[in-house]
Amino acid sequence: MIDTTADFISSSAMLSSWRKTLKEDSAEGRRSRNELLQAIPSSSAEIEDFINFLESKYAILSLITLGENILSLPRVMDAWEDIELLSKPEKFLVTTELFTHWRSVDVSPLLAQHPIFWHAVHVQALAEDQLVGDISKYLSGRRKDSKEARVNRFLNRMGGQPEQRGYYRLMRNDCRLSAVWWRGHIASMIVSNIENNESVESISEFLHSNVELWSDIAGVAVARLTLLCQPKLMSALIMTLMKNDNQKKLSDGRVRNLFFSQIGGHFHKYNTDFLSIPEIEKVIRSLLNSLK
Repeated sequence: MIDTTADFISSSAMLSSWRKTLKEDSAEGRRSRNELLQAIPSSSAEIEDFINFLESKYAILSLITLGENILSLPRVMDAWEDIELLSKPEKFLVTTELFTHWRSVDVSPLLAQHPIFWHAVHVQALAEDQLVGDISKYLSGRRKDSKEARVNRFLNRMGGQPEQRGYYRLMRNDCRLSAVWWRGHIASMIVSNIENNESVESISEFLHSNVELWSDIAGVAVARLTLLCQPKLMSALIMTLMKNDNQKKLSDGRVRNLFFSQIGGHFHKYNTDFLSIPEIEKVIRSLLNSLK
């Protein structure tokens, strides 16, 4: 598998080092930022040079050689702007096809948590000339902003910056493709734990349609309340939220924070292995209904 190769580990380390240099407030950092922004192509004629530039920074072509099948995007998008729009409600069917493809080629959580994997996916699309349009707009922003902001956008969209921004932002929406995979992965995990008629698609659509709620769940589970990563607790939480009539209460970010704090305060005292999902749902539903 691609995630166990020396090439993968080496490329990942090179990317991490380059990303650190790009963030430095130094002459080397400024030179690296200028070099990157000048390399981002504004036409198809410049793509090969851009790929070679990225290869010189983190040996990305060796990963593409190792994993062309697993890295190729299905033909469900026509333009770079389509990736930018993946969080929109009308793009849900596209995200379903993307995740179905990734599931069929066995993309694993171990692979999906690494920025280098998502960089490789983007570079593979470049190498195949799969997506039309001006990639410079997708990678460097549509506004006339600072060089630092445009570099940040490149790093976030291509694969995220977990050292600076945390791994949960990879799940949330920094890298649009990564967020699609993680929502689908959580939905698949839930379906494997529950005994009702909900499908991966229906759960994914719920998470896709409730962007702020998904962002909070991803952030809380990874950065603040790791017990929420327990499959039974996560499954019970999402199932409760999908059913509950009081969901409007959670439109307020402060209320959501209180709600997650109450979940943490209650369940840190219990081993959820000894509780059924309906029992956990009952507790969560009670906590949700008690919110003012």
